[in-house]
Amino acid sequence: QGLGISTKDTIVCYDEISTTWSSPRLYWMLRSFGFNNVYVLDGGFRQWEEKGYEVEAGKHRNYDPLPSPEDIELKSHLLKN
Repeated sequence: QGLGISTKDTIVCYDEISTTWSSPRLYWMLRSFGFNNVYVLDGGFRQWEEKGYEVEAGKHRNYDPLPSPEDIELKSHLLKN
């Protein structure tokens, strides 16, 4: 919630170009933290713009990238391995 997102939101992960692999990493990270409505934009953001699809911009917010202990939920099934 400190980032302005919750597990109920729909999140689209993208890279500036289609040859970067950061968006799939973010996808799997968010999925492991309980986000179920997460998608990767095929082709990246640049291709999305080139095709003339709609783009929306919002306010940029600064945030502390380190989670607090309250933000971390341990997954017991992951700890067994």
